Amino acid sequence: MKYYALFLLCVTVLNLYSQEKKFIDWLPQEVEYYKNLKGLAEYINNKDKADISKDTLLNKYIYMDMDTLKYKGTIYDMANMDTIFSLIPHAIRKNGGIENLDAKPIRFYKDHEVYRPFERALKDAVPFVLVYYRKERPDEPLGTLLFDPKTRKLASWILISQGGSGWYYF
Repeated sequence: MKYYALFLLCVTVLNLYSQEKKFIDWLPQEVEYYKNLKGLAEYINNKDKADISKDTLLNKYIYMDMDTLKYKGTIYDMANMDTIFSLIPHAIRKNGGIENLDAKPIRFYKDHEVYRPFERALKDAVPFVLVYYRKERPDEPLGTLLFDPKTRKLASWILISQGGSGWYYF
């Protein structure tokens, strides 16, 4: 009995201090999106722009469709990738680094304003979207991230309102 109690105490302590995120009520693909996002954040964390490989970004973390890739290696590609992608490292730095940020599926935010575009205009995207937030304020989302369902890579991190015509990911 004494060993059983000690075993339970050890398991409880390990669970309390575990660094591994708990994915309670998450779907398997949502866990994969999260792991991709975490890998991306760890890859770019504290790196200078010159040290971030665009090939690594495209091969491991970011999904680009074939129409976008036809510009790969051109001046158009370099300027757009630098401009658009710079928003992600900026958001990480602005919010105190990756250790202060977290994400979870948008379906957990159905009662929050962040969900409004997903009620109609983007309802088909709901299974592929994570919301990111500061860990100390999980009820105050900072933004949404769209993932490609096939590759599980980040497909878009900019949500744009087109006024009365709807919402679109860019």
